[in-house]
Amino acid sequence: MHATLLSVSDSFPLSTPKSYYRTVRRTFPSTRARKIHKIGDENPFKFSNFISNLPPIGGRASEMPRCSKRTRSGAVASGDLLPGTTSLDDDRLSHHHKRSRNNSSRRHSKSEETSFSPKRCLGWFKEYTTVREPDILGPEGMEKFCQDLGVDPENVVMLVIAYKMGAKQMGYFTQEEWLKGLTELQCDNVHKLQAKLDYLRSLLNDPFIFKAIYRYSYDFARDKDQRSLETGTARALLAVLLPRWPLRLHLAAFLEREKRYRVVNRDQWYAESDTLFRLDGPGARATCRAATALATTTLRHLLGACNILEFSRTVDTQLTNYDADGAWPVMLDEFVEWLRAERAAPAASTPAS
Repeated sequence: MHATLLSVSDSFPLSTPKSYYRTVRRTFPSTRARKIHKIGDENPFKFSNFISNLPPIGGRASEMPRCSKRTRSGAVASGDLLPGTTSLDDDRLSHHHKRSRNNSSRRHSKSEETSFSPKRCLGWFKEYTTVREPDILGPEGMEKFCQDLGVDPENVVMLVIAYKMGAKQMGYFTQEEWLKGLTELQCDNVHKLQAKLDYLRSLLNDPFIFKAIYRYSYDFARDKDQRSLETGTARALLAVLLPRWPLRLHLAAFLEREKRYRVVNRDQWYAESDTLFRLDGPGARATCRAATALATTTLRHLLGACNILEFSRTVDTQLTNYDADGAWPVMLDEFVEWLRAERAAPAASTPAS
């Protein structure tokens, strides 16, 4: 115990000079001050440290953790990598998002091109109008429209287009008629309508639609100042509607020869009578004279079929099945008599061998 005390006393002698304590006191305050100064520098609540730790304006603090920054398309921004990925993976991911965005924009633009736009349709209509008449497509505009469409103005498909629009006058389309027909067809430019031409021609194969277009053509081509259709216009319409009818040229020649037939009336073009009997021609001749022709005549009247169209469908080229006692208009009766006489004349003039 005493040895221990001796060792302690040897380390810390009891008779330590006063100069030692003075030295310690002199050195301790400066050391403590240095320590306090150092602690003050590391104090997080010190204002200078708070200011220095703020992130720079317009940038990111260097000690803040980095995170993956994505663009609007969802792709990772350049310089930022996702955990567990390499720069190559990041490039592939970015390329995938760009390609998806491009495909989406292409689909959107394609959808706009295929969908019908009334605004585009109206703008297309304005290409064929004038400043003086902005709401009417006239003859000059119609000619340009046919040129853009690649169709002859006398082509039957133009009559089908007019029928779809419900046009009231040949050579003219109003803005309302244009929008009505092309909205139904879903066409707002010339390319879409060109793609519909085969479909419009195919409508003529339907007998009911063809008959409706045939009836429509009468008022469409008729001069609005007249109640009937001029024979010249009628011949042109028959050439458009019935180009393959073998007797069409003969009927056209007959109408041109017989000057008293200056017009073709509505009953001659298409009959709308629903009576069993009708008086027609000189002497008020009754059309249903024989009992054998009664059923046929009744059916024709009920269906409104006593007209040029029905004549072209039912009467053969040699006129063998033509019923003179039927409900045909007098004009067709006289046409048959004239044609038979024309065909018999060369045979009569040829000498017998």
